[in-house]
Amino acid sequence: MPLKRFFAYVIDYIIITVIASCLSAIPLINTNIYEYRYTTDSILKLNENYLKNDIERDEYQSNYEQYLYEGTKQNLTYTIIKIALLLAYFGYYQYKKGQTIGMKFLKIKVVGIKENPNLKTYLLRIIILDNIIFTVLKTLLVYIMTIDNYYSLYQLLTIIANFINFVTVILIIFSQYKRGIHDILSNTSVVSVD
Repeated sequence: MPLKRFFAYVIDYIIITVIASCLSAIPLINTNIYEYRYTTDSILKLNENYLKNDIERDEYQSNYEQYLYEGTKQNLTYTIIKIALLLAYFGYYQYKKGQTIGMKFLKIKVVGIKENPNLKTYLLRIIILDNIIFTVLKTLLVYIMTIDNYYSLYQLLTIIANFINFVTVILIIFSQYKRGIHDILSNTSVVSVD
């Protein structure tokens, strides 16, 4: 069951990422698309220069922090689109059908432990599962913090989000009931269907 859950999530995430990427690549929708592409190209060049030992670690770190800060601002449209798609996709499919496209393909579905889950329950699951709170915080903080302070907090939020993901994976794989943090907090479980 853990592998089915993983692959169902991968299928769903690919669907959402492709749609979000296509929408945010339209200059009419995303007015910062060219600036963002320049920033991502700059990060790639920076990484190449660092790997070739053409620049020192301090210069790399300083430039990387600057690019991350600028890129987070420039990527706002994509972030908003992706969060909206995550909430709509997982909320709609799980609320209306109990399963997403990936779950349907792999014959699993979300059920309530004590009662049928409502829309709020499904939204809570995806907010926790996809660390949406941390994504929103990182995006909001870039507008109110300096680069130095932002990068430190960005790293901390990333560590916390990754820790939550790690604990969720461990729980799904090794716990008796195969429930992740998002399942426990939303009082749901994922089961096989025929």
